[in-house]
Amino acid sequence: IRGCVKAIHISPKWRQMFVDACEYESVRVKIPPLNCETRWNSTFLMLQLAIELKAVIIRLNDKDRTFPDMPSEEEWEKVRSLCSILKLFYECTLKMSSNFYPTINSTLFSILDIRTHLFKMKSHLDIFVREISLPMIEKFNKYWKNNSLLHMIIYYVEEKVQEIRASFESIYLNNYYSLSAVERYSTSIESNTLYGVRRYLDEPVASRNTDVLEWWKNNDQFLSLTKMVRDFLAIPATSVASEQMFSCAGRIVDDYRTSLDPETVTALMCQRNWLEMAARFGWD
Repeated sequence: IRGCVKAIHISPKWRQMFVDACEYESVRVKIPPLNCETRWNSTFLMLQLAIELKAVIIRLNDKDRTFPDMPSEEEWEKVRSLCSILKLFYECTLKMSSNFYPTINSTLFSILDIRTHLFKMKSHLDIFVREISLPMIEKFNKYWKNNSLLHMIIYYVEEKVQEIRASFESIYLNNYYSLSAVERYSTSIESNTLYGVRRYLDEPVASRNTDVLEWWKNNDQFLSLTKMVRDFLAIPATSVASEQMFSCAGRIVDDYRTSLDPETVTALMCQRNWLEMAARFGWD
């Protein structure tokens, strides 16, 4: 498919034939983007559009035998299966990609969607999909086991889901109140705080579209809870930009920069971020 798309991009003759074939098939003219080999999402976009234009590509191949070899029907089916696998990952990546990267409260729905998606793949009728799912599930479980508890807390703070109420109360009372700073409070203050927690749990469930950070900012009736919320909701969704994490390209610290000590690298990265923010908002 990449060979077909590349031919359309580099040859004016085939590009015009592509336009003519689109008109003949009564489809909108959309030349598939040529993928970047180090970015899987660009490959997904190329394959997805190629599937939509399958009839056009077949017609090009029929009209000109010098056109690059077209995928077989079996290969088309594999591409279709691959796109169905990648679509959810692409959508989740978009949610995590912006100039102002989201905090952790926005990630749990994506994680749960991915988990459900992977286990559906495991029982898929297509053996190609099942084989792909196994290493993906193994990798997912590796990270899920380390982070599921934290995400459950965030999920509860955001949506107040009743199914994890007991877990939330246990974590909150046993861990959060075991901090030395909290231990200095009197028993009566702890009782008042616990009352505040239960009052919060009895609040109506917020809409999924609610801006959680704004909600907590404007609600000062749960002062003790707000302290905990600041700790959790301020956590970035990712430690690196998603476009860097899902790219096969080089890292910030490459082989030529490994002589820099960690403090210098951190300072340079922070300075770059501050300068970009200053330019974006017109700060002096």
